[in-house]
Amino acid sequence: MADTWKSIFKGVIEGRPVEIEVYDEGGYRVHTTQGTDDPGSVQSNDSSTLIISPTEQGRQITIEGETPEEIRKDLLSESFSEATANIIVGKLPV
Repeated sequence: MADTWKSIFKGVIEGRPVEIEVYDEGGYRVHTTQGTDDPGSVQSNDSSTLIISPTEQGRQITIEGETPEEIRKDLLSESFSEATANIIVGKLPV
């Protein structure tokens, strides 16, 4: 039997679409939209340069993690409020 993702919630939270999925072998995934504009960045070392293009608020993003705390941390970094991150993580089965 193939491993699959199962959707457990789909709705709008804090004005942003949110879909929560769980993997049958463990792990979580949240599909939502970017909360703020990201100006992008340029990083370089002695041998290479990494250019991350700017992206606009509202772009579709996916957050993945093995634990609810990983998901919570990434939600906060994507401009969700503490209260909203707790609501989303509260929907994850443990």
